[in-house]
Amino acid sequence: MKGTVVGLVMLVTALAQVTVAPLFPTQGAVPELPLVALLLTTVFAGPGAVMYCLPVLILSLGFASDVGFEWLVFAYLPVLPAVAWIERHSGPLLGRYAQTLGIAVLLGLWVRMVFASVAFASGADLAISSLVRTILIPGILVDAGLLSFTYGVCRLLGWDARSVSLQRVG
Repeated sequence: MKGTVVGLVMLVTALAQVTVAPLFPTQGAVPELPLVALLLTTVFAGPGAVMYCLPVLILSLGFASDVGFEWLVFAYLPVLPAVAWIERHSGPLLGRYAQTLGIAVLLGLWVRMVFASVAFASGADLAISSLVRTILIPGILVDAGLLSFTYGVCRLLGWDARSVSLQRVG
């Protein structure tokens, strides 16, 4: 049941990214709803849920947008390893929210750079200063604000952050 709900949330997230998110741009950047949803799923539902919902998200986005499946895989696949690496290598002073926010900034930059590469390959104007000023910085700030708000709502609902490490099965 939990996997079905998470899969439906990813499907709705993909549809919202294509239909609703472009209606609320900040300068030239739209919120990266799939990244925020994947990070929150990783933190609150665990790595198993992300392994099931990532293909649902990528397939949904691939069919609903004009971005190729290979670029979507390249953009979103590093989410789980990056969160696991940050959890394993950060000290005890860095709390779970700070870890999640830090990885959201790094992965937000990664995802936007991948999609900018797709746009450049498709013939968009290669203006690095404009890219940084109108898409990267505002996009990362919007993602950080959205993640902070939704993380706070999840914590208010009583959800606890889970470990990202996988348990070995006999």
